Amino acid sequence: MDYWYITTDNQIKLVVQNAYTDAYVNDATVTGVLTDENGDAVTGADDITFNYESGSNGEYLAEIEDTVTLERGSDYTLTYTVVGSGYKFTGKMKRRAEYWGAT
Repeated sequence: MDYWYITTDNQIKLVVQNAYTDAYVNDATVTGVLTDENGDAVTGADDITFNYESGSNGEYLAEIEDTVTLERGSDYTLTYTVVGSGYKFTGKMKRRAEYWGAT
């Protein structure tokens, strides 16, 4: 199981590729929102921007900061959206909140 770590910066990396050509996408806008089990946006993680890692092959990086309040044992979902020229993709990452080293 993957976790969102409580009181720890959670770094996220997405690698974006064209599903038809396998070409890396280096010019997209990637955003996200973290929601709790009720589908409510989590304060401080409700407007996440992924930044393209210059010179990479489609790598986009973001961070959920250590100041975001997560409840141990609760499930949270990051919904991210990738938008570019002529395409849009939405994906999800579901993880449980836990303290680093407790797993």
